[in-house]
Amino acid sequence: MSDNPILQILNIGKALTEVLSEKAQVTVTEAISELEKIKAEQTENVRQLIVEVEERANQKTRTTTGPSQIIISEPEKDIQEVLDELRAEIASLRNELKNWAVLAPRKNETKNLSNPLS
Repeated sequence: MSDNPILQILNIGKALTEVLSEKAQVTVTEAISELEKIKAEQTENVRQLIVEVEERANQKTRTTTGPSQIIISEPEKDIQEVLDELRAEIASLRNELKNWAVLAPRKNETKNLSNPLS
């Protein structure tokens, strides 16, 4: 270690900033990855739901033997409404992550800390 305590403190601060910045980048990357995985899972769930509904509708069509009366009932939530809500949640989480990333120190700022007199 150096004999100059000010230089030592500045180097510790710079190292701390670099480590925290790297940790923040890893955390944000992992969070975005998880969000993308959730989005893909939701898309697959919707696709499977559509397939299941089509299969049941086809099955009912095949088993119906006479004139039938169609009764249309409104579902509690429309699939499009659910998708819109999920998209809004994902957008909100992305904005929060971006805001958090902006607050994290940047590498350019840490370089300026190494020479406070410049």
